Amino acid sequence: MRMTIMLAAIVDTGDLVAATCSANPAKWRIRREPIKKIALVLTTLGLCLAAIHHAKASLLYWADQNTADISRVNLDGGEQQVLATGQLGATGLALDVAAGQMYWTRQGSGGVIQRANLDGTGQQTLVGQVSAFGIALDTTRDQMYWTDTGQIRDIRRANFDGTGQQVLVIGQNIQDTPNGIALDITSNKMYWVNQFGGTLLSANLDGTGQQLVFGGLTEPTNIAIDLISGQIYIADFQGAIERANLDGTGLETLVTGQFAAEGIALDIADDKMYWAAQGGIRRANLDGTGLETVVSGLNFPIGIALQIEVSEPSSLALLGVGLIAIGALCRRQRASRLASGIGRQAGAEP
Repeated sequence: MRMTIMLAAIVDTGDLVAATCSANPAKWRIRREPIKKIALVLTTLGLCLAAIHHAKASLLYWADQNTADISRVNLDGGEQQVLATGQLGATGLALDVAAGQMYWTRQGSGGVIQRANLDGTGQQTLVGQVSAFGIALDTTRDQMYWTDTGQIRDIRRANFDGTGQQVLVIGQNIQDTPNGIALDITSNKMYWVNQFGGTLLSANLDGTGQQLVFGGLTEPTNIAIDLISGQIYIADFQGAIERANLDGTGLETLVTGQFAAEGIALDIADDKMYWAAQGGIRRANLDGTGLETVVSGLNFPIGIALQIEVSEPSSLALLGVGLIAIGALCRRQRASRLASGIGRQAGAEP
């Protein structure tokens, strides 16, 4: 699909600067158009904005341990795609949307951390010889954090390319096995759950200042943070979706009956939470109401991540700006013609 957007008027020449684009906004071609095409300008502007917005649909990604696939789907459950196959032991999943890349972890003796483009192409192995479960990204520093559930049972970080690996938190026994991990970059904090210890812990991003936030959880597997409200959401393998304040107070159960609940992700702008559970991916409002299934018929979905696209600027607002600019241009042209006519009349007088 190719459309044209008129971007600005050149007052001196009566032309318009135009951009021919496809649904991929990176492909633009600039040219000049006569002022008489203003009507077409307005029509194509709205159509091109709609096309670009459609090309940026919000998406849900997940890893399935049984099929060893990584897939994605629209948030309405449509247009499901398999992006990567042969990912045995895939668990954690995180996105760097700005860079157009996804990262995932794989458990087991051949465990690794891998990266690919959001469409699954360009796969790379970044870290080997790990049994990584959870993963979280610090896109401000280009660093990734992960938990290891193998014999090492620790938390590490490295640069996005896998270099500069550091051990941040050392595990000692089965109760200290870290699973899901989430970052609060603004407060220089990381949070993680110990599945078999039933605890939520925190530390500084360098691993110092470790604290027990609270215990008493059943079998927590994954977490997601709402930085706006200062709350953390927890998926529990035994079937509960819970949340609490980041200071450890206010623990509450939002949803029950979600056996094998694993990955969890938040869409704060739309007041929604998503999680993987046995057989499918579900969502609800952040308070647990409005439960519904997004994707059904899955094997063992585990890690999930959201690609939430920001809405395009209002087409009406942009059209309004365009109309104002065009109106100003027309007034200037009328004034110029009037002045020219007066000048000719004055020159014709004896």
